[in-house]
Amino acid sequence: MHLMDPEPPPTAAPARASIRAFVKRHERALWRYLRHLGCDPAAADELLQDSFVTALSSPFEDRGEAAAFAWLRGIARHAFLNARRADRREAERFCGAVEELWAGPDGLASTWDSEQDALQDCLQELDERARLVVRRFYGDGASRAEIAGECGMTENGVKTRLQRLRAGLRACIERRLQEEQR
Repeated sequence: MHLMDPEPPPTAAPARASIRAFVKRHERALWRYLRHLGCDPAAADELLQDSFVTALSSPFEDRGEAAAFAWLRGIARHAFLNARRADRREAERFCGAVEELWAGPDGLASTWDSEQDALQDCLQELDERARLVVRRFYGDGASRAEIAGECGMTENGVKTRLQRLRAGLRACIERRLQEEQR
């Protein structure tokens, strides 16, 4: 740097190499810290990235590695707590919506057994191969590719078959419930 060259502003972004070095020095420990807070691996990855983005876009006075890591932990802790608040609000809304569906004399609690009985009856009306497709996809969580291989179908054939089975089962269940109400 020449004497005539202006100095960069104090909040200028650090050079790309120093950013990489900073992230490399702290990422493993910060990820483990997030896991200790209770994040699953995917959430820890996401919050780790968010923490570094926040840290690298904020001014920071270098006071050594221990201070830098303490500062990063504070950013990660706030990100974790904010995510938990958002998750909690979402969970509360979801629970409220589910409660509305289940509550009252006409709620799901009152019709659940009837619907389950109707579903079982409708499943028994299906041919063996259709029951296998339904059981493997919904009961076992098998992929369409796995089912296609087992049943000698294409993946698109399994997809179409599942769509038709769902529509047929829905109609059968509705018909049986209407008959039950009479």
